[in-house]
Amino acid sequence: MFEKWSSSALLASVIFTGFAAPVRAQEPARVKIGTFDSRAVIIAYVNSPQSAPERQALMEDKRLGPSRQHLMHQQAFSNASIVNIVPKFKDKLPEIAARRGVVMIASRWEVPYADPAIETVDVTSDIVELFKPTEKARKWIAQLEKVEPIPLQDVAYDPAH
Repeated sequence: MFEKWSSSALLASVIFTGFAAPVRAQEPARVKIGTFDSRAVIIAYVNSPQSAPERQALMEDKRLGPSRQHLMHQQAFSNASIVNIVPKFKDKLPEIAARRGVVMIASRWEVPYADPAIETVDVTSDIVELFKPTEKARKWIAQLEKVEPIPLQDVAYDPAH
């Protein structure tokens, strides 16, 4: 009887302890988020045909013109938010996200931390191309990769410019 029980126990232990094909846990899919350099986007926008009416109004507005000019300097040379121009391209973000396989898109300066399990995908050029910037602007944008943003508090306000 012991022999029968031993054989059955041995068979059961072989099946349940790993001699059968091991089942591996699947690794969870990595989450991908798209990030962009907001400096490049504001430079592309300001140097595009879409911004021409806004630039003209800026020049004529004696009250708000200087502060808007300062804001654009903070955006182009530092890492100030570009939330004021996001509505101009927001409707295109789902298409960019789908094409690039990301679940969200944010300014790289607005993502101070991401878990190593998060994969970031640079979508800057996708957004820049929406504005069809001038060749001059494209050269400025290419140079951004070589320089860090100026600290926001160091972008001087000069109402004369």
